[in-house]
Amino acid sequence: MRFAVILLVLIFGLQAYAEERIALVIGNSNYTGKGFLENPVKDAEIIAKALEEVGFKVDLHKDLDAKGLKLAIRNHRDKLTAAGSGAISFFYYAGHGANDSQDKHGGTNYMIPIGADMATARDLQLEAVRLSDAIDSYAQAGVSFVVFDACRNYPFPSAQFRSIFRGFAIQPSTKGSYIVFSSEPGSPALDASGFSAALAEAIRTPGLNHRDVFSVVRTKVNQQTGNIQFPWFRDGILGDVYFIKGVTPKPLIRDKSEDELFWEIALQLNKKEAYLGYLKRFPEGKFAKLAQQKINSDEFDKKTPVVPVWIKVTDEHWSTLEADDLVKIVLAATTPEELKIAADKGDADAAALYSKYLTSPNYFQAFDYELARKYDLIAHEGGNLRGTHSLAYHHHMGLSGTVDLEKAKLHYIQACKGGIAISCNNLGTIYQDASSSDQDKLKGTELYQRACTLGSSAACSNLALQYAEGTGGVSKDLSKALEFAKTACHPKDEYNCSVLGEFYRRGWGVEKSYTTAASYQAKSCEKNNPTGCRLLGTMKLNGIGTPKDVSGAFDTFRKACRLNDSWGCFEVASLYRTGENGMKNPAEALSLFKRECEKKNARACHVVGEMYQSGEGTQRSFYDAFRFFRTSCDLELASGCTNAGFIIEKGTDALLNYPKSFRLFKRVCELESAMGCVRAGIASEFGRGVSPSLVEASKYYERAINIEPATKSLSHLFRVGTKMKEKDPLSPGAIEIFKLGCNKGDQRACAALK
Repeated sequence: MRFAVILLVLIFGLQAYAEERIALVIGNSNYTGKGFLENPVKDAEIIAKALEEVGFKVDLHKDLDAKGLKLAIRNHRDKLTAAGSGAISFFYYAGHGANDSQDKHGGTNYMIPIGADMATARDLQLEAVRLSDAIDSYAQAGVSFVVFDACRNYPFPSAQFRSIFRGFAIQPSTKGSYIVFSSEPGSPALDASGFSAALAEAIRTPGLNHRDVFSVVRTKVNQQTGNIQFPWFRDGILGDVYFIKGVTPKPLIRDKSEDELFWEIALQLNKKEAYLGYLKRFPEGKFAKLAQQKINSDEFDKKTPVVPVWIKVTDEHWSTLEADDLVKIVLAATTPEELKIAADKGDADAAALYSKYLTSPNYFQAFDYELARKYDLIAHEGGNLRGTHSLAYHHHMGLSGTVDLEKAKLHYIQACKGGIAISCNNLGTIYQDASSSDQDKLKGTELYQRACTLGSSAACSNLALQYAEGTGGVSKDLSKALEFAKTACHPKDEYNCSVLGEFYRRGWGVEKSYTTAASYQAKSCEKNNPTGCRLLGTMKLNGIGTPKDVSGAFDTFRKACRLNDSWGCFEVASLYRTGENGMKNPAEALSLFKRECEKKNARACHVVGEMYQSGEGTQRSFYDAFRFFRTSCDLELASGCTNAGFIIEKGTDALLNYPKSFRLFKRVCELESAMGCVRAGIASEFGRGVSPSLVEASKYYERAINIEPATKSLSHLFRVGTKMKEKDPLSPGAIEIFKLGCNKGDQRACAALK
């Protein structure tokens, strides 16, 4: 029996080590009789050479018996102990292997040494060496790779061995481990699959982190074996490992389209429902004729799969396919009930997919986010970083409660360290918030760069906008910005073409074209990008680059809202409020604005305040108006502070409170609002909620003029100067005030200087 396992145990963050690299490579070929294998020794030599080239000190052993195999493992452990916790270990074994259970989820994986004498399955425990012994021995290293490349055609002498589960037992995954099998659970691996050659080549390739290495190996082995062998792995690593030191990471450019990846899973499942699902999703697709031929020929697998379908879903599928498409194709070979049963038993992969099923518009009109969160938690606790990302997203968007950015950050950080590109991007958006410090914004930019390198087109989009506008700690560079925008709008992944549409709308580095801009937004919206839908809705609403279509705009905004875009929901609410779409419904508008206010949309909170103030869609209430204006003020919206201040300054509905109104006006002045500075100046001049002070009043009026020169502000300043002059005809303060007013064009101030 041959199978391959690659386990990486990393106890580090994102920084590279100045480490000692130590490798143990073993190839067992010289089994007696029909057990002889031609390739393992050759495979071991290939791997040993590649590891030496990238800086490993390699011990290469061939044809070891049980005593020799155990001794080699022990000696390698001792070398790691001497090197310390910063060492990188690489253990590679090629030869025969087996597991002792019918259950693909249980059992123990074994390495079979030369000379093993086994008559029954029970003899595995006596004659063979457990893979877990090597894993446990090398966990002390800073980084530990355990590669198990073992043949599956061992001619066991006893009939009892024929009942042993064909394939490997799934190696338990733990935090900090990365497990790879050369084929998926329950499926045979070929003795000459080219796995070792593909791995050696990938190890030598500059700019690839360990995840890229194994992704390349999986693709190559699958292609070389005609889709027969499909390497499988589970990722629990926090951080990146580069086999070649001192290289610049290469951006991960997706080379497979959704069409190709959907077809790849359909072939793996080989189910009629999977082929029908492909045709429904891609009726004119690249493989449409082949899918129809498969269905017509009745060559698909009608048996219950030995291995659960959700195990076949890889990181590449998660990264490229829409969650709805993943759910569809998985349910072509199983049922929601089976997914739920497995998830309830703690299967992390099943839980991650069941959560997506619960929030898929293909199966539900309304989503139970709280129940979905329960299964995301199961996935997270089981080491599935997609579950970790989804938990973060729940907290980030307030899907199953209130927004909690601190909890969102904690989960995003873990998933980002584990290589989930979209988590790095979303974490970057939190750090890039308008109220963030310059240091946090720079951190956000670094996270975008990491996410873009990991293959997140959303992050590439964000970088494009930053370089176009010169924000986030980077200098304006339209050439670089356009490069990122084009990277984001990949022909095989048009989800983030929205950003390229913005470049054409604004004429950033390209000739301005509203028509082209609208076409890119349409492509993005078609792929369910909420931002693309919202921007397309705006263009439809205003007839920019596309015919004016208020009804179409409403539908597009509603799609953006359904995809959790707060501003899309805001636009839907606005159309309900104005009735421009012929569906005026102030009460529904108020409900939507409130919902977005709860998600910390400051503008939505402000509109709720306006509607309560005017009694629009609800009973008039200055108390509630003040409450929502104050909320928008707390979210740094200057007009919210101003309107809240006006209400309590005027004492509407017995809410008179001069001290509080002054504090609000002072705050809005600090937010660079001329109106706020004027109101704070009036309060200081007349002693409303603060001790009267002409000097303090003049400072607020001067700041208002510097923010926004206006005749009214100049009048307020002139009045204060006049009062100072009345108290002291030679007042220096009055003279300075008149000079400033005169310089700003106030003729009365010029006359007062004479």
